[in-house]
Amino acid sequence: MNFYKDLIKKTNNFISPSLNDNLAELDLTAVYDAPVKALKEMSKSVQVQDPTYKNSLRIYVNGEAREDMEEYILQNPPQSFSVLEEWGKDTFGDADYLIILNRVEKWHDPIVKWCGELFLSAEGKIHEDLLHLEVTYFIGNTTYTPFGVHIDDISDALHLNLGPNKRYMHLWSPELYKKMRGSLKPLINPNNQFLAKSQRFQINPNNWFYLPASRYFHIGENTDFSVSLAIALIRFDSETIIKRSLQEDIVKIQSINDQDINELINNVLEEVVQREDGLISYEKVSTCKDNKLEEEVIKYILRIQSNLGFRVPTKMTLLKMDQSRWNESTISIVKPFKILTLVKDDVMHIFARGNIVSLTNHSILSELIKYLNSESSIEFQELKMKYSQHLSEDSLNTLIQTFYKCGILEVKSLVH
Repeated sequence: MNFYKDLIKKTNNFISPSLNDNLAELDLTAVYDAPVKALKEMSKSVQVQDPTYKNSLRIYVNGEAREDMEEYILQNPPQSFSVLEEWGKDTFGDADYLIILNRVEKWHDPIVKWCGELFLSAEGKIHEDLLHLEVTYFIGNTTYTPFGVHIDDISDALHLNLGPNKRYMHLWSPELYKKMRGSLKPLINPNNQFLAKSQRFQINPNNWFYLPASRYFHIGENTDFSVSLAIALIRFDSETIIKRSLQEDIVKIQSINDQDINELINNVLEEVVQREDGLISYEKVSTCKDNKLEEEVIKYILRIQSNLGFRVPTKMTLLKMDQSRWNESTISIVKPFKILTLVKDDVMHIFARGNIVSLTNHSILSELIKYLNSESSIEFQELKMKYSQHLSEDSLNTLIQTFYKCGILEVKSLVH
């Protein structure tokens, strides 16, 4: 039984909390690498005075937010996962501390592939909702998370305790919580009497815990230093999907209802699964012709699917390989990703790892992408010969370079 199907069974189809120790077949290299490498990538932002890291890093010391420590942490990051606990003691002394790394997928690309493979059998949705994923790490020794007992609006989470110590998760139904609390407001410092009424789960190192965070009030508890990975499973309603689909230059002059959105999601995801070549037919997935709003929603779904459920596109590499290296290389699609396309009128929209490239439609483009998606490994010289009558060498080079920069192509040298 694969991990995802096992998870469905143990969580009653993502409704019930559940402990799981099924890690035997999982390679956790990307999971252990991610927090340290994400911090090091953020430190590069500090060096070039790029403030984008601020949306991904939160630091709490003795329960207080400490934005003033962010640059110091990034200028003095840990060197490996194995020294995280020692590094924390050197950095924070005897204080209680918590470092939260949000949207780690933006900073460490291998975690996207790892999570995507974990949920590949979901085929793009959980229940009837389009699958959106987000990765967060919690690092520290603070007893309780500083935002207290709370309930989430639109997301549930899969937690993995990376150790070295056990953790607890406390859950209350909304009815019980309101009865005890007197309201549904968050509770920052629950006392022992309040905690005693919770449904408590002990999460040992290397154990999973599925948290239905939108169904239960909850709080995490550490017994000592620990590192925890949380994969958020986010549900957006139709209105949010529409807002995220629209570009600034598109005026919302047409409407689309919830039923149409759900039908669109199902149509597009079925095509993505069935079309191994990645060529998605607009006519097959569309529910109402010549609706610009619908077209943008379809493009949004394909963009998310091309990055296995992650909203943040992979960071475009600035590396440009010279022609001599291409000529001595093989290229292949990084699995389980694939290039997706959507043709509307005279335009082909190409989706690669969450990025969109729009080109004038030509049948040779469809053939090229179909070929790339179907072959495991292709010599670049062979690719040039195959399409030399239809594409100039410059055009082919530009296309392949673009796919490479999007992170969907793996390049291996033929020279040993």
